[in-house]
Amino acid sequence: MSSCNGSHSVASIFPEVYRKELERYYSKILSAESLIKYGYFDSLANKFISRSGLYKEEQYISNDQFYEGIFNLSEFYNWLDDGDRWKGLYFSQKDGKVKIRKEWTTPISFTIPKNLHTRREYKLINLFSYGNLAYYIEQEKETISNILLQNKNSMSKFFSSEVFKFAITQDLRNTLLFGKNKRYITDIQNFYHSIYTHSIEWMLEGKDNAKRNIGEDNWKNYTFGKSLDKLIQNSQSGETHGLPTGNLITRIIAEVYMCKFDEMLLDINNRYSFSRFVDDIVFAFNTDMELIGFKKSLNEKIREYSLSLNDSKTKIESFPFEGNKNKDAIFTFFDTLPEMPKDAGNSIKNLGKRRVKDKISQFIDYCISEEERGNRGSLKCIPAVLANSIRPLQVGNSYHPQPIVKALGDDYRECLIDIFFEPHYLTGMSLFERVLDLSFMDSTITQRIIDFSQILVREIVFGKEVRDRGLILDKVEKAAEIYFDRIKDALKGKIEEYIDSGSNQEIYSYLLMIIIFNYDMKMDLNSVNDICHSVIQSRIDDINMILATIIYYRKNRKYDGIAEVMAKALWDAHYPVCSKKEELDKNPDPWYRKPCDCGDEFSDQLWMYRYYLYFMYKNKSSRIGGTGKKRKRHTYLDFRNSIKRAKINGQVVDLSNHFELRKSPNLSEVNKFYKSMLDGGVKIIDDGDGKFIYSLL
Repeated sequence: MSSCNGSHSVASIFPEVYRKELERYYSKILSAESLIKYGYFDSLANKFISRSGLYKEEQYISNDQFYEGIFNLSEFYNWLDDGDRWKGLYFSQKDGKVKIRKEWTTPISFTIPKNLHTRREYKLINLFSYGNLAYYIEQEKETISNILLQNKNSMSKFFSSEVFKFAITQDLRNTLLFGKNKRYITDIQNFYHSIYTHSIEWMLEGKDNAKRNIGEDNWKNYTFGKSLDKLIQNSQSGETHGLPTGNLITRIIAEVYMCKFDEMLLDINNRYSFSRFVDDIVFAFNTDMELIGFKKSLNEKIREYSLSLNDSKTKIESFPFEGNKNKDAIFTFFDTLPEMPKDAGNSIKNLGKRRVKDKISQFIDYCISEEERGNRGSLKCIPAVLANSIRPLQVGNSYHPQPIVKALGDDYRECLIDIFFEPHYLTGMSLFERVLDLSFMDSTITQRIIDFSQILVREIVFGKEVRDRGLILDKVEKAAEIYFDRIKDALKGKIEEYIDSGSNQEIYSYLLMIIIFNYDMKMDLNSVNDICHSVIQSRIDDINMILATIIYYRKNRKYDGIAEVMAKALWDAHYPVCSKKEELDKNPDPWYRKPCDCGDEFSDQLWMYRYYLYFMYKNKSSRIGGTGKKRKRHTYLDFRNSIKRAKINGQVVDLSNHFELRKSPNLSEVNKFYKSMLDGGVKIIDDGDGKFIYSLL
């Protein structure tokens, strides 16, 4: 594997101490542990920043993650790492070469709103393929690290590093663009979805070298680039167009790809002054001739790798540059609040509370207006800035009160209860309800709203007795109940509308908030059941189907009435691609009497939902019997009982065979992998062994 030219080295702009810091950081994030535990839902920022307890600016612009209180892959990684189990399940090694098995899997498609008119697609990779990629990246982390370290033009190669935060990367960017009075700004059209997987090998190994081996499929001759190509194809049913987005590994591969792209531009002319963030490119110049030369080089390389520039986002700026709309005013919004006097009386304290409450309302209004003015990401700042302002900041062993804490004085925790949960004297709506409503105005900030709610509750209950904590949680849930009651008439219709339009993130927001704030326990039974049936029947995506199943059980305390819906969803997802379809078509029995035993169910759609249901059916836990000996007992007995007595067309049907791996002699490597997971009792859904309690504490 060739490395970048030394003339492009980072050393010219980074002191050695920063280079060492980056080396340590890459060593950490390129490990299989980080990539699996934190990278699958791209939640790296949550784990590796905020040593001080503050939300960092990177958090404001990071990807929106799934709620880790429900989806957690720590147990999955620990199982894989135990005894190097992954080595036998993923790929084999011989003489330092990796033999990649051709095991195709189907990712979960999950869309989020990009703007009012378009959506961005996430592809959640099957765990079999993702683990494969994670361990291969770990093996090649030195190669990857060297490519990243030797690039000076990328501002996206730092990922969520606390050291290389936004302010520093902006300084680096400005240094690269220094001394030029014009800027050419462009980006690559539909970047992630446009990358031809074969071009990864072209980019990393050189197109001519790769083309010479185009018919060569001997694993002994696989290069770094060809291996990545094959592994990515395996993760998306053999498709060669596009990268599966939504995870850290894809971001790393895309960054390595573009670092080599930068190198090629500099190989043409090492005096090019440009900065890049992922696929956004800014070229600085003084004369038209400089621009003509750069555009010629850029377009030449873009076409060579089957990409195209986004004409709608291409523009030229002259000094003074418009630059990015900054958020300094948002981050410092509460700095003007007056500090509460030490000996303040009740009237002063009440005045302080009113000031804070009004200031928070103004802050929300200001962020909304900034978003409307084009300052993108302003809405996403609301939960984080509020979270930072309502608690003391810990630095070492000392605590430093933040603006709202200073404005409320020593009993600020009690004041926060009144500020957020007392209804407005005119509207009857509490400030907390207004914060919740932000999640439904913009579904991409749901995770941030939940994070803020947890911080608020934990800050208020700090040091309180257990009974008092319960009372405060009741107050929070009551405020949420009042809010949901305001929208309940439209709730079912909105979910149906989102199902029809394929709006995964919006459905997720509703279902997740219902669970976290226990509103499902307050809803009428028919509404809950109708919503859950609609989501599961739609097969919209695994994530929402899991949430709907959780809600159904939390409300009904059994799976009767939905067992056949779950089984039919699994059947309908796998049947069209089943290798035994022809044989099954000849079977006159209805679907519920002819479960599949082809041995490759976990390669297809609904693999995560299938695993969740199979886990509940199979899982047993150790219990101490009467003699003091351990015995195995089914943890999810309600699930098993409901499956065995499902009613279809008024007839009791045992659906057990639809929720377990059949004893097929032809189990695929993927199914063998999941069977081993099930046998090991590996949990990927945090449910409290069927209790499904998700506390804000």
